[in-house]
Amino acid sequence: MAKLTTERIEEIMLKELQKFEVDEELKICRYMNLPKFMSLLTNSSIFFTRADKFEDPLEGEMPEAAKKELFDKDFFNVDLYAIISKFIGREVTKVGLAEETINMYKSYKSTTFISCWTSFQAESYALWKIYGEDYGVAIQTNIGKLKNLIEEKAFLYLLKFGL
Repeated sequence: MAKLTTERIEEIMLKELQKFEVDEELKICRYMNLPKFMSLLTNSSIFFTRADKFEDPLEGEMPEAAKKELFDKDFFNVDLYAIISKFIGREVTKVGLAEETINMYKSYKSTTFISCWTSFQAESYALWKIYGEDYGVAIQTNIGKLKNLIEEKAFLYLLKFGL
């Protein structure tokens, strides 16, 4: 096996991240109350909530289906097994690596910041009720424009909810 250089690790990780790329023309919308909108205008910045500070304790958690997939499939390729083993300082089994991944994911909640947007096909009464409160605002853009605003400062991930 080839020696794991920093460049090789970055190449592998970028390849893995490409699996999460989405259409840059996808319209997205963020619902917020009036004070948050005024803050956006005043500070010229988007507010990100630390993942471990959400009211819902399951927010930002790894979905059970994803955890199951880590144990059921050969989720990681050989290079990723080697990289992760190198970072944790020991060889790991498939189950051990899955457990390490879940623990690492949990530890990132205190250093991960989230701004939630929704794909926009039509207005959502439920989102107005939850995020708009008495006086709400919805702003709309697309993935490409948002990506350009936060480029190299954050990652964008598309999450799909449902059964």
